[in-house]
Amino acid sequence: MDGVSVPVVRVYNHHRDESTKHDFEVRVNRAFQRFLDRERLDCTNEVKELLAMQSIQGQAQTGLGVFNGRVGIGQFADNRTLIYPNATIDSVIKALGFQLSKIKKQRQNIIDEIFVWVNGVFDEVKSEYSHLRRLHYDIPLPLVNDEGHPLAGIGLFSRVVPKHALNVLRGMYLASCMDSYEWRQKVTEKYGVELGGGECYPVNLSRLMNVRLSLEQLSSRAYSKWDRRMLEVKGVIVPGDQVDACPPIVQGYVRHAVGHGICDDSAVIMAALMHKIPGRREFDKDYALGVLLCDAVDTWDKCTPVIWKGGQDELLGKYIKSKFDDLEKHIERRYQDKGESMPQHVKERVSLNIPDNRVVDFIYAAHTDPERPSLHPDCSQRYFMKLENNGMEMPIVEAHLEFVDRFAKGYRTPSERSPVARDCQAGFKRVGLKGFYSHLTQWFYHLAKKGIIEAA
Repeated sequence: MDGVSVPVVRVYNHHRDESTKHDFEVRVNRAFQRFLDRERLDCTNEVKELLAMQSIQGQAQTGLGVFNGRVGIGQFADNRTLIYPNATIDSVIKALGFQLSKIKKQRQNIIDEIFVWVNGVFDEVKSEYSHLRRLHYDIPLPLVNDEGHPLAGIGLFSRVVPKHALNVLRGMYLASCMDSYEWRQKVTEKYGVELGGGECYPVNLSRLMNVRLSLEQLSSRAYSKWDRRMLEVKGVIVPGDQVDACPPIVQGYVRHAVGHGICDDSAVIMAALMHKIPGRREFDKDYALGVLLCDAVDTWDKCTPVIWKGGQDELLGKYIKSKFDDLEKHIERRYQDKGESMPQHVKERVSLNIPDNRVVDFIYAAHTDPERPSLHPDCSQRYFMKLENNGMEMPIVEAHLEFVDRFAKGYRTPSERSPVARDCQAGFKRVGLKGFYSHLTQWFYHLAKKGIIEAA
């Protein structure tokens, strides 16, 4: 093309090619500093740094940011787009000069604090309900750790207190199912929507390169059950439900099928819109907070000391389900001690009370519209907490919650203080919130007609 400089795309294996290691390290450090200088996030500084490391991995694998020859950032305006398809969060951490084991423990601590909070909710509920006098009361518990800091470093949690913590847990359970390929297959069976999906596995990076595959290829191509078995035979996929993440073992996402995805923004909003509070013009946003919190677990699980098959977000969902079962039995015993039977309304309140068909409906409600995928922001934790450069101090996820509030009250336009009023764009794809919320409004009424959701 006349007058246009086309970057030379080069694919490197920095794990084995010593000559590219320096270039990789220099660009990683530049990208890290650029992220810290430019990104405005509603989170703690520690979390911002950890998110930067994860973001750089994605840039390196796809040749974006300072890895892109078109960006032209200072010394990197050299017309070369460099792609490192086997870049890992581990290699980014090492390139930055951080201690890998320390960073992995930091990330695991974030997840552990969420599990501790979950346990605290059930302990609080058992304590409050011990004499069966407060079964009709809500259980408001702040989303903070033992030191009073917001869980997962999410700034929103320092400003918002859920009205009923058990509903946060129910939202977490719903979110823990939506990335499961098994659950997505059930959506396909019920609604005919072809959803893609896969699972996280421990992957031997050395063996992976020996068979001339990359982490990017594992996540983008579809691998059948037979293919996955062959990868296991060749030592690429490491068997086991829990595997230590010691080099060359890393976490890899192996795609089972190509298809439509789930939009995390839609999941946050639909989790609330599917749970209308009886007798009030209000939706239960505690479910949405639960989805956001489970998404945090999915984020930080990508680089931890131990790799869990299926991920710690699915583990969390199973754990919450078991704890609800224990809570129901505990309350039932309290009634039996008094010679009474547990009333149905009490059972519904202290049990998980989310049947399988409701999980399927939720995943369907949150899936990306195959005819208009560009309308879905699909924010990650980074973009959920992003403070856009529009003069507003409201992160994207808080704008989602405001949309839920105004939708419940019958408003179909954003408030003046909302990022939507300034046509703020969200997510990596820079999707306008006005168009996204307009689409969700139409989708809501479509779901209402199908009986999946209660009309507002």
